[in-house]
Amino acid sequence: MKFVTNSGSVYEVNTDSKQIRRLTGINDPQPRQGKDGEFKSYQELYLKLNEAAVIFWDPKTTSPLNPNRPGVPTTVTSIVKSITE
Repeated sequence: MKFVTNSGSVYEVNTDSKQIRRLTGINDPQPRQGKDGEFKSYQELYLKLNEAAVIFWDPKTTSPLNPNRPGVPTTVTSIVKSITE
């Protein structure tokens, strides 16, 4: 599946393997996302049209930005404007 956000980012999601990647975007990807085009494992994905997507990264492969504040690393996108299967 693919989804596009209001900021112009395009994401591809493989729900079977729980991997996601950003294909393109206007701005640089967030630090937790890694490089454009590279799949990365996630634990959970909240994805709904006209709402921000929330990606809960796999803590085994994505460390917190601040090691003094442990928790599940998370990325919140801009509003999702389209989702295609």
